[in-house]
Amino acid sequence: MEENKEKKALSSYERKAERVLRDGDRVDKIIGSVSTKLGEITQSSERLSGFVGRIKVISRMVKNYISGNYRVMPWKSIVLLVAGLIYFITPIDLIPDFIPALGLIDDISMIAFIYRSLKQDIDEYLLWERDNFSI
Repeated sequence: MEENKEKKALSSYERKAERVLRDGDRVDKIIGSVSTKLGEITQSSERLSGFVGRIKVISRMVKNYISGNYRVMPWKSIVLLVAGLIYFITPIDLIPDFIPALGLIDDISMIAFIYRSLKQDIDEYLLWERDNFSI
């Protein structure tokens, strides 16, 4: 997917994310749906481990932001992260998820786009997470 198409497709999800972020219960439901979908993906293919890892990082970032543990990121970044999670759990997006083998391509592309766009925020979060949750 080209970067312009990704930005355009993501814009409606960003508006949804802004509404969702005002309600912690809705964020929790999204995180729960993400976990369920990740479980299904993990069982079906180990080749997607990098993608699954990115989704897990994004989920942790959102959880820690919502809980107040980690607020060192711009509002626009958290909106983009939640928009990505909403996009991921939405079964009907650019390529519907029920289409075998193709259904995740747009999800993978969108999450990769978000990861590239927020690389600095994600790297800073991962350092914070390592420093605060290392054994």
